[in-house]
Amino acid sequence: MSKKNKFLFSESLEELDLEAISQEYEDPEKIEKRVTIKKQRKEIEELLKTDFLINGEYIINNDFTVSVNGNVNWESEKEKLSVTFKEVTGLFSCMKSKLKSLEGSPKKVVSFDCSNNEHLTSLEGGPEEAKGYYCSNCNLLSLEGAPRKVELFYFGNNPIYDKQ
Repeated sequence: MSKKNKFLFSESLEELDLEAISQEYEDPEKIEKRVTIKKQRKEIEELLKTDFLINGEYIINNDFTVSVNGNVNWESEKEKLSVTFKEVTGLFSCMKSKLKSLEGSPKKVVSFDCSNNEHLTSLEGGPEEAKGYYCSNCNLLSLEGAPRKVELFYFGNNPIYDKQ
C-alpha cells in the first residue's frame, strides 16, 4: 500500500465514531428489531418445511415474501397459504386442497394450478402474471382477480364457466 493510501486509510479510521456505532448497535430497540426479524425468518422457514414441497432454491426477501427458483407444491389442509410468495420460476401448485383464498400466491409465476378446490369462489389474491393458469373444477363465481397477463387461462367446470 502506498504512503498516500495508508494516510487516507488512517484518516478515514479517525473519522469513524466508534462510540456512536457501538451505541447504535447496543440500542435496545434496534436489538429487539433484529431479534424480531430473525424470529420471523425462522417462522417462515419452518412453514416452508411443513406446508410446502419446494423443488429448487428459495430466498426470504426483506419484506418477508418468498422467491423460489424452481417449483412449489402446497401440501397442507389449511384454508389459506401460510407464507406469501413473490415470484416462482416454475410451477406453483395448490390443487386439490381446502383453500378458500389465493392470498399469498406468487405475483409472478410460470405455471399456476389451483384446480379442484371446491371452497375457492374467487381468484382474488392469485398471480398477476402467469404463462399458464389453471383453475378448473373449483366453485368460481366470477373471474375477478384473474391474472392481467396470461398466455393460457383455463377455468372450465366452474359456475362462472357455465354462465358463459
